[in-house]
Amino acid sequence: MLSEIQGGRLDAALTGGADAPIALGSLKGFVLMKILTGQLECGTGRGSRPFNGDRDGFVLARVMHGVIVEELEHARRRGAKIYAEIAGYGSTCEAFHRVRMLECGEESARAIELAMREGASHLPT
Repeated sequence: MLSEIQGGRLDAALTGGADAPIALGSLKGFVLMKILTGQLECGTGRGSRPFNGDRDGFVLARVMHGVIVEELEHARRRGAKIYAEIAGYGSTCEAFHRVRMLECGEESARAIELAMREGASHLPT
């Protein structure tokens, strides 16, 4: 989608994704992996604390997101409020595990490097 905008084939695109892993088979798998929190006390906020040292797992939930990505001049012409500019992106696949990345971080680092290289190529000279 970004390459389509960068290449002038699209002016804008609606992007997004959704995940609804709350199914018996998925839930059983997560329980067997022992990665769900055991602290789901209603209203206490103790269940989902991703950056807290005392966390004990994650909360399984349905989630979705959507973003409109638009060519900069196209957005300016219509007076859009611009929140950010995407200078580059990188994508890799390590195909190691369903929910874990390789601990060495090699593929994650490669994706970041690709994004930074592409972003740098779009900087004004």
